[in-house]
Amino acid sequence: MSAAEKEESGVHEAVTEIAGQRIITYARLEKVDDLDGETVKDVETYRFSAFDDEGEQTYHEIDLSPESLEKFRDVLKPYVSASREAAPVSVGTTQKTLASGAKSEWLKRCRAWLKENNEEIGDKGRIPNSLQDKYVSAHPEDPKPE
Repeated sequence: MSAAEKEESGVHEAVTEIAGQRIITYARLEKVDDLDGETVKDVETYRFSAFDDEGEQTYHEIDLSPESLEKFRDVLKPYVSASREAAPVSVGTTQKTLASGAKSEWLKRCRAWLKENNEEIGDKGRIPNSLQDKYVSAHPEDPKPE
């Protein structure tokens, strides 16, 4: 296969040497539309945020063809037209802001109590609202800071 044929067909070549043997691997990268499962040449990745069942903001990526992107935009159209424009907020900035001051200390106490009470919680990351509520119920003298 010539270099031009590889480029046109989306085939990528990887050369590896193992124990003195040259191994050439060919792979074709195909993007699949996450909405309909079709493999289409012009699929692009789009990022968006939404809210989960607990009201927490979540961040997503989806691969869509132009046709699926149009469907996605059509579904959002009434919400976008009723909304106000807002300045973008980076995830890192939001997390730093939320984890500052009194709230940071409260979250440390909450996380420690949850671990002591055998709740599955990591050393870092967001504490689900349902688990924060358990802490508040057990410690009414230590309400969640705003």
